[in-house]
Amino acid sequence: MNETKKKAPGSAAVRADARELAQRAVRDGREGPIQLDDLDVFVRVFESESMSAAARLLGVPKSTVSRAVSRLEDAMKVRLLQRTSRALSPTDAGRALFEEAQPHVHALRSASDVVSALVDTPRGALRVTAPNDLAWVFLAETFTRFLARYPEVTLEVVLTPRTVDLVAEGFDVAIRAGTLRDSSLVARKVADTEGGLFASPSYLGRRSAPRSVDELEGHEHVVFRPQRGRARFVLEAAGPTRGEKIPIELRGRLGADDFSFVRSAVLAGAGIGLMPLFMAHEAAREGKLVRVLPQLSWRDGALYLVHASGRHVPRKIVVFREFLVEAFRGLPGVEAR
Repeated sequence: MNETKKKAPGSAAVRADARELAQRAVRDGREGPIQLDDLDVFVRVFESESMSAAARLLGVPKSTVSRAVSRLEDAMKVRLLQRTSRALSPTDAGRALFEEAQPHVHALRSASDVVSALVDTPRGALRVTAPNDLAWVFLAETFTRFLARYPEVTLEVVLTPRTVDLVAEGFDVAIRAGTLRDSSLVARKVADTEGGLFASPSYLGRRSAPRSVDELEGHEHVVFRPQRGRARFVLEAAGPTRGEKIPIELRGRLGADDFSFVRSAVLAGAGIGLMPLFMAHEAAREGKLVRVLPQLSWRDGALYLVHASGRHVPRKIVVFREFLVEAFRGLPGVEAR
């Protein structure tokens, strides 16, 4: 619905009539046949440029959104959106209604958020997206404890390595790792993470452990996020040369964009792999993984909680963020913020 951002052609009289209809809709919405909920749905459809996207954002079927727009058109006795099988385009009346109603609808949403933020007990559905590898080692147990503490909150978790569009896809928060892209979202760092190089005893039984960075070149590696079989990282030294930055390049015939895969492949003896300490800790304690070049650490990892911008953050998001920080504080190689 990109054309909705442009002024459509039409006579001044048509636009004036459309503006009068829009003003009547906003003025009479509280007590007339026009429902404020339907106005809210219409504004969301206009902003997200499709009924499907608005339905995902609201967490309702597309048919519910379509019926709300139809009720609004029936109440106003005017067509607001021209529908085809592939696109929506606004009429003059639809565009005028959006321009007139949007600030009022946003003000009502903001007022609702203020009231929700003042409620002591967090409640409602919380849609969360997170990387797959975090879920394998950490999130399932953490989320179970969160729900036990806040029984009126429900969690829906979608695990994916991609960076989802929170608003368009209807998510409340995202847990993201690494360097964040610039965006209009609010990002709160919840932890810094430390990583290291690990190998299995079976691999080291076939190949002697490297004693220096230079000797890494002669080994097989399971590479995290490789580009043509290689990836570059910057490690930090401990001991007498503490803080020294040491660039390395890992090359290998096996690579993946998921740390849980890297860990599993290293456990299977595929080579040396770089991974967060909290993912390797248990296997290392059981003797299934061995730290390689333990004087070197990877400190380029960070974990963030990301949510949509707004003056008032819902209480359920605030307590979720606080709970995550508390949970991260107990993990090896993690400095909670």
